[in-house]
Amino acid sequence: MAELDGGMDQINDAKINGRMGENNPVVLVIDDDEVTCKVLEKLLQKEKFTIVTAGNGMDGIELARSTRPDIVLLDIFMPGEDGFETLGRMKKDSDIKSIPVLIFSIIEDEARRKKAMDLGAAGYIPKPFDMRKMVTKIKGIFEKQG
Repeated sequence: MAELDGGMDQINDAKINGRMGENNPVVLVIDDDEVTCKVLEKLLQKEKFTIVTAGNGMDGIELARSTRPDIVLLDIFMPGEDGFETLGRMKKDSDIKSIPVLIFSIIEDEARRKKAMDLGAAGYIPKPFDMRKMVTKIKGIFEKQG
């Protein structure tokens, strides 16, 4: 797992060595919960995805610009800038606005789902999430882009 904090060398090495994404889609996970990041990493690596992570929205946007992931998985509740603010900034940034963003959150309600979709999210998944549904949703987004 490549993280922004202390992990930029890993990211740069991965790009130089051709491992960043190689033939695998790159997924950027933006979440302050390390356990969630590790669970997603293990799950998605089994599905042949390359994973990079960021612990907050600011670092996530920087990583999105530097790694150009194929999709972003973004938590709503994080310290500082929340996921909605991060999503809004991403969708206004001409360099990264086309990257699909899948929002996930511990709270599932229609108002949050609608807000996420209105801001440009490709989907919304409640936590704790069903891993099969998460993978199916991610693959479905790739198929739409395909």
